[in-house]
Amino acid sequence: MHNLVANAVKYSEPGCSIALRAFEENTHVVVEVADTGRGIEADELSHVLGELVRGSGARDTPGSGVGLALVQAVVARHGGECAIRSSLGSGTVVRICLPLA
Repeated sequence: MHNLVANAVKYSEPGCSIALRAFEENTHVVVEVADTGRGIEADELSHVLGELVRGSGARDTPGSGVGLALVQAVVARHGGECAIRSSLGSGTVVRICLPLA
């Protein structure tokens, strides 16, 4: 959660909003971190969860490209899934889905 919230803060300008949501969905708990920040290019979305990968819009901001990959690895080791959706200039939502049991 720290990595997701830190990313939301890092890639959002002052005045943008950040929301944390958690809810049950069938046999899973879902946690979403959403922001109204700069967003990610559509053709880069399938890559940004990879290790050492950063979107082109993030290159002006310090970072290593391991945060989202680490989140995905930890979630996968707990039997869950991680997904990301984004719209350039409108923000990003990272969704973590973990089994309840």
